Amino acid sequence: KVYRFLNADKVREWVRNRRAKIKGNGGVITNHEWQEVLEKYGNMCIYPGCGSKNVTMDHVVPIKLGGLHAVDNVQPLCRTHNSSEGINIIDYRKGEKR
Repeated sequence: KVYRFLNADKVREWVRNRRAKIKGNGGVITNHEWQEVLEKYGNMCIYPGCGSKNVTMDHVVPIKLGGLHAVDNVQPLCRTHNSSEGINIIDYRKGEKR
């Protein structure tokens, strides 16, 4: 418990990567890569009109539907907007090519 508390970022990274590995979709996202994605979008939810600073990692193509756990398949969304889209494929990254 102490290790998890002192190394929360490492534990989160391990859990995310393990989940993708179990699904067999492949891909790895490091904490550094996720931080770069957050900085790119101003550390806020990119849902139009939201701007919440409390964001989670959303997969554009959900892992459940075969999406990769890779930097080019994630976007920062707040918990509300992340869970409201369910397993639909919705890309809020404006003007970006996949």
